[in-house]
Amino acid sequence: MNRRRTSPSTRRRGWTLIEMVLVVTATSVLSALGISVIMLLMRMEQTGTIALARQRAASRLALQLQADGHEATSVELVNDDVAPTRVKLTLPGGQNITWSSDDDTITRTVSDGDSKPRHSVFQFPDGSARWTLADDARHLRLHLSSDTSAATKTEPASTVPFETTIDVNLGRLADLGRHLRPVSPTPPESAGQEE
Repeated sequence: MNRRRTSPSTRRRGWTLIEMVLVVTATSVLSALGISVIMLLMRMEQTGTIALARQRAASRLALQLQADGHEATSVELVNDDVAPTRVKLTLPGGQNITWSSDDDTITRTVSDGDSKPRHSVFQFPDGSARWTLADDARHLRLHLSSDTSAATKTEPASTVPFETTIDVNLGRLADLGRHLRPVSPTPPESAGQEE
């Protein structure tokens, strides 16, 4: 009958199974939320980086195209297939500058006859370019746009569409009173007739 009595202070205390399950569940939920937030932040950072790169390329392209257009003494809009894809500018001194658009790239090629042509490339992922010449023949327009339905490995599907129009004042041509003419790959039907 000698039973030992243990006092509450010396009794062994441990974690019950329910307490352990609650701790593991809470840790799992917090980890899942944390991972989701990190993934969302990474996607937003990637989208912002792509948008910034596009905007910087568009700004550089606009400055260069406006400078070239202002100094041009002649302009030819070259139609390939359906839409114009190239613009040929002639500057004083015989220097030729060709702007061409192909898929997601716009290329500026400078040639002056004596030296090797120099190229500048402007990248617009999943972009398209459309060249137009205003009715008054004093403004050249380049319309850049992107299609988010065709997302690539370099660009997430959640990217905001990119669209901008660069309006180039053909200042020297307007001053000189020169006439701008679009050039097509096929000769016009009425080429032999005089007006």
